[in-house]
Amino acid sequence: IEIIDKRKKKVVAVVYPVKKERIVHKLAGKYKDRILKSSSTDMKFIKEAAMTKAMEEKYGNTH
Repeated sequence: IEIIDKRKKKVVAVVYPVKKERIVHKLAGKYKDRILKSSSTDMKFIKEAAMTKAMEEKYGNTH
């Protein structure tokens, strides 16, 4: 899955949905601390979490 900055029209990240825990940390590299602690690999959950994070960055935390 590619994350695209629509304003700048460029790819800012590539996300690999992985179901095997043992390779998640290897793929994450230096971003290991940003891995979701949830064991859920449901794509709906992942999309909602990504959208929430993007909205927080764009509009600020509203909670």
